[in-house]
Amino acid sequence: MSEKIDSPADDLILRARGLVKRYPMGTDNCVNALRGVDLDLRRGGFLALMGPSGSGKSTLLNVVGTLDQPSEGRLWLDGRELTKEPNSRLPDIRRRLIGFIFQGFNLIPSLNALENVVLPLRYEGSPKSEARRRGTELLEMVGLGDRFHHLPTELSGGEQQRVAIARALVMKPALILADEPTGELDSTSSRLIMELLSGLNQQGQSLILVTHDPTTAAYAERIVRMRDGLIVDEEGPAEVPEEDPAEGPEAV
Repeated sequence: MSEKIDSPADDLILRARGLVKRYPMGTDNCVNALRGVDLDLRRGGFLALMGPSGSGKSTLLNVVGTLDQPSEGRLWLDGRELTKEPNSRLPDIRRRLIGFIFQGFNLIPSLNALENVVLPLRYEGSPKSEARRRGTELLEMVGLGDRFHHLPTELSGGEQQRVAIARALVMKPALILADEPTGELDSTSSRLIMELLSGLNQQGQSLILVTHDPTTAAYAERIVRMRDGLIVDEEGPAEVPEEDPAEGPEAV
């Protein structure tokens, strides 16, 4: 039975209790993607979700990110109980509180790097000058100060992911959710992306990432393992392997 609570502790950015997610399969059957998940994340925490395909980790990330609704359970983000919010308010809450980083970058091909980064601000109605200032600041922070006007097709995979990270940060989210952020990158680009995310965490940004890669998970302070819709194990971080100097630098 899930713990009965009225509100999360002040030091928690996220609290989930008894999350269940069922997907109907025909008239009489369903798939239990989550089967009663309890999860806490402190403010400024960095958590990695691992597990085999079908374990429920991406479903959990989607529920936490309000991209999907739980069938049962309660969920708080930044002190607000999301499971009591009407569906009509969730897109606004998601836009303001959560930054997403996807495996496939999800950049708009016809927009340059700066335009992709500031798009959430433009949807909010921010003045063009303020949006440009914020986007420029973030692209410089992720090391793309000379790539403002490049289209996604003119950027390497690692550069596209850095643009996606800048876009995820543009609304100053309470929580960043990263779904396999290094899944389409080479080892050198993956390391640079994870060092960037780790640096953001050290500055106080709360993060949850899904990954199959133990090297990627090692950057997190907590590693939570899932199987069959349940959390089955939790451990501290492993040591991040040293880079092999023989590999040499690659374009990122």
